[in-house]
Amino acid sequence: MSRKTTFNSAEERVGTDWGKKFKRLIQRYPGSIFGGMLFVMLVSAVWMFAFKQREPTSIGLLIGPSKIGLDTISAKLPSISSTHTALTQVLDLQSQIQLLIDKDSLTTSDSLLLIDALERFESIQKSMQLNNASP
Repeated sequence: MSRKTTFNSAEERVGTDWGKKFKRLIQRYPGSIFGGMLFVMLVSAVWMFAFKQREPTSIGLLIGPSKIGLDTISAKLPSISSTHTALTQVLDLQSQIQLLIDKDSLTTSDSLLLIDALERFESIQKSMQLNNASP
């Protein structure tokens, strides 16, 4: 019975040698390596903002103030306002409906209030769908 001879291949030895050298380098010069990383990041940031050619984009805000139409910004404000108003109305309707649900017994006036609240909710929903459909 012969004993099997095991050995490390040259590829494994080269990898461990480089790993040991790299580890020694990091342990010996940690400040220099950290400073080098910061220098590379700084050069990258300067290159990105100063020397990189900008491609024309279709977004008006990125091109410059001359391309931005204040009309588009002012056109969005009423839709934001109407959305906020609709949201507050829906929250009020939900609180009214919740009060009706929490009651033990409903009267005819409660039923009419519930029907009115559901109709108002439906009208708000339709108006929001129309606002979203128009550009």
